[in-house]
Amino acid sequence: MPSGARQFGPIRRDFLKLLDEYKLDATLLELDTPGVTLLHCLPDWQCIFSDNVAVAHRRLDVL
Repeated sequence: MPSGARQFGPIRRDFLKLLDEYKLDATLLELDTPGVTLLHCLPDWQCIFSDNVAVAHRRLDVL
C-alpha cells in the first residue's frame, strides 16, 4: 500500500469496502473530500477529471 494511503486507517477500509461492495468502477467526489486524496494514493485508481469543484476517478482493475 502506498505510504500516503496508510494515514486513512478505518476510513480507508470502509470507503474501499463500499466501492467493492457496490462494484463501483468510477467516482465523482467533491474536491475537498478525503476519498479524493485516498484515491490519488492508490495505484489501481486513475484520476480522469479534476476542476475546482469535483474530481472523477476510474478503477483500472475493473471488477
